[in-house]
Amino acid sequence: MPLTLPSVRPTDVSWSIVSNSRQFVSPLTGAIQTAQRTGNRWRVSLTFQDLFDSDRAAMQGFLSQLQATANNFYLQDHSYTRRADGDGTVRVAGASQTGNSLDLDGFTSGTYAFLVGDFFEVNGELKMCVADSTITAGAATVQFVPELRSAPDDNTELEIDTPKGIFRLISNESGWSTRSPVISTFSFDCVEDVIA
Repeated sequence: MPLTLPSVRPTDVSWSIVSNSRQFVSPLTGAIQTAQRTGNRWRVSLTFQDLFDSDRAAMQGFLSQLQATANNFYLQDHSYTRRADGDGTVRVAGASQTGNSLDLDGFTSGTYAFLVGDFFEVNGELKMCVADSTITAGAATVQFVPELRSAPDDNTELEIDTPKGIFRLISNESGWSTRSPVISTFSFDCVEDVIA
């Protein structure tokens, strides 16, 4: 079971997508061929500056409990606010869907299911919408990155308001720095756990 990141807001965050594509350049002609493979994932760098008292203790306990790369945890974009107006109990509409789009239903109000940049969570995977998606008769199709790692079951519910993903530290070391009078800074990099 993934751990829960303490409710301490980071002071600095950097998000990126790590692509699992490979590029081959011909030594004879210079022609480039790119192979896109599954396994794209989120990478996040977090910094928590000037923590003390209970916030400091919570982060120390969390990092110690992770045991570096041994355990994974839930992470959300702390700056995220959903922009689309679509609401309801949003569910996957149909089984065996794979790739970078999903048919959905369960919208009870609104014009837009998602706007570009909106996040959602399905099967513990964090996705970002890459195109606006409109609602028609309570249904919508959403395009997103990174691609699905496994096909969600029909009627799987999506989390659209506070989506999160399952992440794991990149380094086998985790720690913090402390200065007088017992104020600590924590910095770590993590990557989406693609086999969680």
